[in-house]
Amino acid sequence: MKPKNIFLLCLLMLLTPVVSCKDPVDSDINGYEKPDIPPLVQDTTNYSTSENPFICGTEGYVCYRIPTLAISKQGTLLAFIEGRRNSCEDQGDIDIVLKRSADGGKTWSRNITIIDDGINRCQNQCPVILPSGRILLVYCWNPGATGARSVFVTYSDDDGLTWSKGKNITSTVKPAGWGWYATGPVHGIIKEQAPNKGRIIIPANHGLGSNGYSHIIYSDDNGENWSLGGIVPYEKGNESTVAELSNGDLMLNMRNSDTNSNHYRVVSISKDGGKTFPEYNFDYGLIEPGAGCQGALLRHSINATTGKANIIFSNPNHGTSRKNGTLKLSIDDGKTWSKSFMYADNIDDNNWYTGYSDMAVMSNGDIAVLYEKGFKYSRGIWFRIVKYSELFGTASAVKENKEDIGYTIEGDMLKMKEPFMTNIRIFNASGMQVASSDKDSVNIRHLETGIFLVHVGNETYKLIR
Repeated sequence: MKPKNIFLLCLLMLLTPVVSCKDPVDSDINGYEKPDIPPLVQDTTNYSTSENPFICGTEGYVCYRIPTLAISKQGTLLAFIEGRRNSCEDQGDIDIVLKRSADGGKTWSRNITIIDDGINRCQNQCPVILPSGRILLVYCWNPGATGARSVFVTYSDDDGLTWSKGKNITSTVKPAGWGWYATGPVHGIIKEQAPNKGRIIIPANHGLGSNGYSHIIYSDDNGENWSLGGIVPYEKGNESTVAELSNGDLMLNMRNSDTNSNHYRVVSISKDGGKTFPEYNFDYGLIEPGAGCQGALLRHSINATTGKANIIFSNPNHGTSRKNGTLKLSIDDGKTWSKSFMYADNIDDNNWYTGYSDMAVMSNGDIAVLYEKGFKYSRGIWFRIVKYSELFGTASAVKENKEDIGYTIEGDMLKMKEPFMTNIRIFNASGMQVASSDKDSVNIRHLETGIFLVHVGNETYKLIR
């Protein structure tokens, strides 16, 4: 080789940046070389606003999609997202990233990378906040653009700042022969009532042959071990979301892939903690847009009038297109939908395009909404707080219970008259839970003056302090 060519080669090597590859999520699954593809977006500046936490074309990503939302024990808003390096498509280099807000959504942090595994897809994140304060995140991974899907779980013990190495749980939640697999994408829940109080529930879906089914996975030991739960016997099931009803039943609400003939959501109830979902029905109060879309279900509180759970549902409220993002309220455990509020009403795009969304309950009862905005998600991910009064109206008056109330007050303790009446929950007039007990008595010393509801099983009593 000529000296001039040697000089040019050495100069080229010196000018070429050295890029280090991150450790794979799990070496027994990801154990092969991955080419390093630089992102098309070089802008790493955080341009977040209170309304628009994730702006397409910033912080290394062409597109942001698939929002999920949780609020930590410290009151921090946690906005999880799929950061898509090179396009808005479902294939390609996709990471799971997070932004935090410690001031109720007024400002947002820079991106915190939770999972980045090169060109391998990391998707479908489902957050759950444990009683200990640990933030649990279940997600899916596959090699390249089309490889077999695996299921992982990671966690944070410092309010979302750092995250553990992913743990592969595929063998216990995905039977052999299943094809496509996806968790959520939406928040998971922890059961508050019997049966199986404390059980972590993650909604999911899978493909089997040419059909699709919705199911759940669950853990009874704070996320250490996982099991496959019930499968809904509907052959066009898809992305699902779950909420606990006032009696402890689980409601699984599903995207309906059979939208050629039925543009409505599909619902199934489990009475055994998610072990089985034996039947399903179409909810004609909840329409599906076009080929369907992800939706989010949220148990907000117990209704002061009905004694049933206030359930909120979010999706694009349109029969053909992903537009008109709307919250719908049920005050009777999701049997009927009595009120609605379009959170997309401040959109300046034509037709008010929206997409996937998730929700969380703020400490004052307001509803935090994180959602996709714009035609083909071009406007990024937006955040809005919907005031309690905008959806619920003014607080309903508590009905007088003229029959013999089922409790007595002994000092600081409220005690049920029948020992079998356990799992007490007390709510204020706005429907927020303020006290609870697994036993037949509960300490009410901390309750201030006001009107409360004492909810036990299917009974609801008024308490005046």
